[in-house]
Amino acid sequence: MAERRAFVLVHSPIAGPGTWEPVADTLRDRHVATTVPELTDDGSPPFWRQHTRCVVRAIAEDVEPGMPLVLVAHSAAGQLLGVVGPVLRDAGYRVTAEILADAGLPPCGRSRLEQLDDELPELAAHVRSLLNDGLRFPAWTEDDVAPLVPDEKRRNQLLAQLRPPPPSYWVEQIPTSIGWPDAPVGALIFSHSYGPTVEAARDNGWPVRVLDTDNHLLPLADEERVADELLALADELAADHG
Repeated sequence: MAERRAFVLVHSPIAGPGTWEPVADTLRDRHVATTVPELTDDGSPPFWRQHTRCVVRAIAEDVEPGMPLVLVAHSAAGQLLGVVGPVLRDAGYRVTAEILADAGLPPCGRSRLEQLDDELPELAAHVRSLLNDGLRFPAWTEDDVAPLVPDEKRRNQLLAQLRPPPPSYWVEQIPTSIGWPDAPVGALIFSHSYGPTVEAARDNGWPVRVLDTDNHLLPLADEERVADELLALADELAADHG
């Protein structure tokens, strides 16, 4: 029998907790302890510190003491894993696995924009142009997300929870522990935008599952499949490092 564990589903700071709620409900229906921390901030740096505190607070409130944790980061939340994991361990929690779910890697002391320059230069140029014009990214519309999220209620919630951050978010440097990762890491990829994550995972020998959906918002479109893949990947990580 698999060890009891709690899944901690961390949403992108740019989006909201609704991006994970269908998957969280599916896991809970399968009697898997699950929490979805809501990342909030005061609109000024350091964002990474505020978001890390939100994760720790949610775990303290929602997860049974002593239960092993599986951290699952979606999108820009992946950049926080190099901080969140070590902070949780220092606080006495046992992190048994970390999963990058269509997510970026911790940037190792660089800013988000610097990381984009290296990994997705066209997107970096687009974001920089918007910021220079006094605009924010992303500015998704109904037409942008409709092909990815069929359910109208979920689309509306996604758009309502969008939090396009200020320029200071993009240029703050995010620390990463020199010991990261100190738990098994795996990658679950939904879209074509995370080639650098796939490459890094394979270079490091981490398990990788690449789905054929090309849908960055798959947790809002097929929560059953995402839940299946997360459970299977967590089991694989546990077996490889048992």
